[in-house]
Amino acid sequence: MKISEFLFEKMIFPILIGFGGAIGMVVAEEVREGSWLEWLEYVPWSLFWIIIALWIVIVFIYGRIRSLNEGSGFFFLSGSPLYGYSNLGVLPYSDALWIIRAENDWRERPNYSNVDVTTPPLCPKCKTELDESRKFLGGWNWKCPNEECKFSKWKRNSFITVEEQASKVARAEVRRWLAEQKSDS
Repeated sequence: MKISEFLFEKMIFPILIGFGGAIGMVVAEEVREGSWLEWLEYVPWSLFWIIIALWIVIVFIYGRIRSLNEGSGFFFLSGSPLYGYSNLGVLPYSDALWIIRAENDWRERPNYSNVDVTTPPLCPKCKTELDESRKFLGGWNWKCPNEECKFSKWKRNSFITVEEQASKVARAEVRRWLAEQKSDS
């Protein structure tokens, strides 16, 4: 995780959400009581507009950073599961290796109904996490950072797009494996 992502995801964005919620609650209470016009007399309007402009700029910068890093649209809030993940295996897909994982349930056992793959994928030669970069004429370059390996591949889609496809294949593999386990017992 880059420093800019860390700052936005873990520090700045939660603070802004907290202040926005608090300000929204105060304004809602003042509107409910009917005294909001009196309250507005005490607010310096220049400060109000500066805060709103700053909020908009930060949200757009954050969204742009996420879209550049993920190759997708705007941002959304996400988190990791309470009990973590269990790695189930490795899936060779689209010239890379993807780690199949399942969310753990409250007993810290894999919940096979919630399976996906991790990003970034691994190099098929040396199993190092791959890097991706945009190509000038379109597409993506998936490259192994291990200088001894030299693996590099041009791809039409980013890690995130291929991750969605690999997750579908991984879920099918897990369903197939579970069906085999059920028929063996």
